[in-house]
Amino acid sequence: MPFYIFYAGLTRGHFYAYISSLSIFILNKMRKETALAIFAGISIGLITAFGIWKATSSIKRNTQETETFETPTTTPKQNLILTIANMSDFDVVTESPKIVNGMTKSLSNIVISTADKDFLGKAKEDGSFELEIELPVGFSEIKAVSFDSKGDLAETKVKIIYSEEFEKYIDPTKKSKAYVGTVTDISSGTIQIKAINGEILQAGTADDTTYINVLKKSAVVKATDLAIGDYIVAMGLLNGNKVLSAKRILITSELMDDKKEIVWGKISEITKKKLTLIKNNGETLEIILPKTWNGPDVSDLNEDQTIIVAGNIVGETYSLRSIFTPVE
Repeated sequence: MPFYIFYAGLTRGHFYAYISSLSIFILNKMRKETALAIFAGISIGLITAFGIWKATSSIKRNTQETETFETPTTTPKQNLILTIANMSDFDVVTESPKIVNGMTKSLSNIVISTADKDFLGKAKEDGSFELEIELPVGFSEIKAVSFDSKGDLAETKVKIIYSEEFEKYIDPTKKSKAYVGTVTDISSGTIQIKAINGEILQAGTADDTTYINVLKKSAVVKATDLAIGDYIVAMGLLNGNKVLSAKRILITSELMDDKKEIVWGKISEITKKKLTLIKNNGETLEIILPKTWNGPDVSDLNEDQTIIVAGNIVGETYSLRSIFTPVE
């Protein structure tokens, strides 16, 4: 029987006592030289066996602890989504009102804000929605926000160009698009544009390309009035190599940072001059009521009522534009 099995049940004290007794016995029965050699061999064997037993016990204990330890698992919360299906950045739109359609969470309320107005709708059970909006003329950004029944939100933004005059250039076989950015070079029949994202774009021009200076009350100007450094919106048709065949060019200014703020919350206090709203995240929003806004009057609102407000942040002040009651 191997030593490490025979002595697996010994305590540390028994182990050393046994070695001592064995040593005395061997020394009394055998010659000193032989006894010392045997003693050394047995001692080394016992020490090795004891070490193996300790290591084996430790491995078994660690294995048992590993097997019994269970890592807790959590299911990640799925974020609310919102997508607009029929419009993308820098599309050229030639009609207003425009029906915007897309997808979000089932039965969510949808608010779409343009530079001028706000519009409320609701998603169907499958999450699809259609909402008719009015667009401002020229280059602008629309903001869409969806709220579920808990007030959690998703939002998206789209930069678009609305121009009725561009309708005559529409070609069903080509994509109507706009290149927007700063002019970096002008050569015969070509304008080089540095886009908002830093990409260098090429727009081709022709004798029938129209130039409009929006900064001068939408005055029609000559091609020679366009200069390097101007900020432009070049509307046209894309060909296969991404060179835009420009038909209509607006000399304009960059869009200002989006200050539109659409909020879901519960009224905590309301007077004729001020509305205090507790937002879904627990923050308080104080709104100084303007003379007019789109939506119900103060007399039609109550404390603890859930509403949606749309407006602009001006400095540290919330400039109210619309009040909506969620669609049930």
